[in-house]
Amino acid sequence: MPNIVLCRIDERLIHGQVGVQWVGFAGANLVLVANDEVADDPVQQNLMEMVLAEGIAVRFWSLQKVIDNIHRA
Repeated sequence: MPNIVLCRIDERLIHGQVGVQWVGFAGANLVLVANDEVADDPVQQNLMEMVLAEGIAVRFWSLQKVIDNIHRA
């Protein structure tokens, strides 16, 4: 069953501190980026994916998709 272990609002989205320290500290196995611009930009997505450790999944969703689906987490 999925559950949210950490919620962080950060205009920098995924960066070194999030990708290494926060994800490891929280024991997360998935990072969800809620950002309309990034949801449609594979170049930005690729750059952010490079920061995360191997085995950590990432999703890039629009704000509306998060609103419509977050209650399932």
